[in-house]
Amino acid sequence: MKTIQHKRGTAAILTANNPTIPAGEIVIETDTGRIKIGDGSTAWTSLGYFLPASSDIITSSALAARQNQTTSVIDVVDRTTVSSANAPVSGAEYWTFFTPTYNLTISQISYASVSASTGVTLARMGLYTMDFAGAGTLVARTASDTTLFTSANTVYTRSLDSTGGYPTTYSLVAGTRYAVAVCVVASGPQTLAAAGCQPVVAAVSPRVQGVRTGANDLVTTQGSGQYNGTVTQTYWARLS
Repeated sequence: MKTIQHKRGTAAILTANNPTIPAGEIVIETDTGRIKIGDGSTAWTSLGYFLPASSDIITSSALAARQNQTTSVIDVVDRTTVSSANAPVSGAEYWTFFTPTYNLTISQISYASVSASTGVTLARMGLYTMDFAGAGTLVARTASDTTLFTSANTVYTRSLDSTGGYPTTYSLVAGTRYAVAVCVVASGPQTLAAAGCQPVVAAVSPRVQGVRTGANDLVTTQGSGQYNGTVTQTYWARLS
């Protein structure tokens, strides 16, 4: 088979010209990348697009299964790597960066405590859209809840909250960079389940995590140069 150069064009041009493609010849829509293979008798608009064999397609279910998930959740750190814990500094905000491999509309965020906190006056979780330099914008968050992380060895799940004009659901888009974040102000901060990551490696671009001390709540925007550093663990979180 060969690609016929004179019939290659945008989808609009090919539709307008509506050519009949010789049998076995390939035409590419230059603006969409989609392909049709001619049969010698069917005009362009009636000719179906070429589809790969089902065995060649990686499904969202298969991508999720590789991280021991289903397509109803996204774990930002693979649970099989979560073997340690880290104690957040009171008032600091901690980010875990991730890029989903499938689309998912979420309404909840979860973190897992290992030890309990005391004297909590603010505890909130949130979601940011990020660029690969590490700059981001807060796009969804939970309400502050002083009961968060007050028991040990517990997965805490909270719904997104509309206060402040934020949405109660948010659609994650595959291939887009995000960060999930948590901030706790407490006299006795808890420890949270995490995967080990040496700071020197975590700081390599693009970041996998970061911390901003003295935030005292989730910040609305985060500049790429505003991180105070990295920590030795990357917090596990689940979006669902």
